[in-house]
Amino acid sequence: MKVPLPTVIHVEHLPPPSRRRLRDIAAREAAITPTAAARLPWAAPLGLALAAVAAAAAAAPALTRVGLGRLGPPAALAVAVVAAAVVARAVARLRLAARLPLPPGRYVIGAFVVDATRELLTVVPIARTRPAVERRWGHAALRFDSEAGPCRVAVPAAHLERVLTWMHGDVVAYAAALAAGDRATAGQLDPLAEARDQDGTVIGVPGPPRGRIGLALARWR
Repeated sequence: MKVPLPTVIHVEHLPPPSRRRLRDIAAREAAITPTAAARLPWAAPLGLALAAVAAAAAAAPALTRVGLGRLGPPAALAVAVVAAAVVARAVARLRLAARLPLPPGRYVIGAFVVDATRELLTVVPIARTRPAVERRWGHAALRFDSEAGPCRVAVPAAHLERVLTWMHGDVVAYAAALAAGDRATAGQLDPLAEARDQDGTVIGVPGPPRGRIGLALARWR
């Protein structure tokens, strides 16, 4: 058995067993749990969206009344555009959270790093990355560079050494299991083990059927 290549798969093509397992891993109900998890905040974009709407509602009439001459309407329009952009970002974040089987973010799970910050999930064996530790202003992060692109997982500085120890142990155990042809042990350290064929390639499934509204939205994405 060899280390599989990086996998990029659309969330709608995840097989149901993999979807359930990722959900259980995120809920810490599976045999493995995330060694490190840097979740994207969902409350902050929503709060900013509400604040932007309130600011636009209050500022637009005021800007048109004050003595700005011709600058009043353009300034009001600019405030409205910024508010709309913030609202769109918040809606996109909530929509993504509803579609993913685990909270949007970046994770170290077993011997893999998972980037779940968009609808295209990226799952890469750590053995196929160039891991590096970043320390800045009292904060720490693990950076994984691979052919699938960089993935940065923030880690509490106080827990960094422990995370590195656990991650190293999982990577070594995964390599030993592959070398011994032990699929059971290797599968425990691979979040997409249920979806892989004999060559280690992830086999996706057709996405769930969409209604007319979903199909219309898909054409515009």
